[in-house]
Amino acid sequence: MTEVTIDAPETEDGAEDEAIREAGAAEGAAEVHAEQAETAAEQAEVAADMAEAATEAAMVVAQEVGETAAVAEGAAAVAGATLESVQAALTAQAAAIEHLSEELRLQREAQATPPPEPKPQAEKQPRQGHWYYGRG
Repeated sequence: MTEVTIDAPETEDGAEDEAIREAGAAEGAAEVHAEQAETAAEQAEVAADMAEAATEAAMVVAQEVGETAAVAEGAAAVAGATLESVQAALTAQAAAIEHLSEELRLQREAQATPPPEPKPQAEKQPRQGHWYYGRG
């Protein structure tokens, strides 16, 4: 801090001395306030630089979030297409199982049906005569 000295002629009146001292104190206070203002300005400049850096970082983060959102949207579209493919495959599989079950049911019904009884053959009449000599 700078020291201020004011030279004034000495007077018999103490009021003038008091005024000079007050003026010196005011001048010293003004210097202190000027130094504090300078420090505050420097701090404000540092704070502005920090705010600018934070804004730039926020913009980078916002851009990355946007890119991530686009990637997520693409992944969701792929997942939707995959879901549709899986649903189609499951529907086809269910239809195939239903068809095979119906074939199996028909096959079992066919096996459960008893085979038709053979037609009775006409009873053979005993032969008369000899085979060589003919029938007689």
